[in-house]
Amino acid sequence: MLPLKINYLFFYPKTELVGVFVTAWAVSICYALVQQPDLNCGLLFFATLGYYSIDHFFDLRRIKQANLTVFTGWYLALIVISALAFAGLMVLHGFASSFNGFMHKFWPTTLIGAIYFALRFWGNSLFAAIMKWLLISLSVGFAINFPAADLKTAMPVLVCLCNVMAFSFLERKKDEGLGNVNLFNAGLKKGVIISFLLMVSGAGIIMAWFYNVPRGWGAAVYGVLVLLICSLETKFRQNTYRWWLDALLPMAFLPFG
Repeated sequence: MLPLKINYLFFYPKTELVGVFVTAWAVSICYALVQQPDLNCGLLFFATLGYYSIDHFFDLRRIKQANLTVFTGWYLALIVISALAFAGLMVLHGFASSFNGFMHKFWPTTLIGAIYFALRFWGNSLFAAIMKWLLISLSVGFAINFPAADLKTAMPVLVCLCNVMAFSFLERKKDEGLGNVNLFNAGLKKGVIISFLLMVSGAGIIMAWFYNVPRGWGAAVYGVLVLLICSLETKFRQNTYRWWLDALLPMAFLPFG
């Protein structure tokens, strides 16, 4: 258990610090691939960067390790920078119109994000872990393809759920060492995520083949890539799998075919 603790305390903050940028980049690129690239791409980048920085800031505060204090400061700085950059972009492009345009696209994500942070104070429970999966996948999925309300809207949610489940699976040992509730430490087996990833890949192929949705191929490719990452988890050094999971996320929204 000691090596796990040492590795976690030394590498986790550094990889997470890079990871929030990778995640913000991936989400904004995914939006640009599905929607028309516009001001919202930049706003979504800073909003996502601030969102995940707040999340990791709370995590580090909860751990309360003296050698992690400097990283809580870095995350606090990222939160402030993201907020200032977000507000600056809005002012530069007309605050009222920019705000209305952003909320028109992202009000479900904003609402679900607020629910997620409220849930953080619920406690460390199986219910909270399940809701975290659902809320993150819904909030990011809706950010990518809202307000379109059709079959294609379900794919970003499924793809983001793949991402969230893979993170949970790959971090099961770390969560066990930290005493965090993880569904893969509470009964779920590796076969569950393998089956789900195969199902998403199959759904992507069906959508592309039968419903003429070119991005279905992207979802199928991403499902296979995530499956490879989960199968080769021992090949990734200290949390670097998280960079790949998020950096490859835009693959799911490329219009193959």
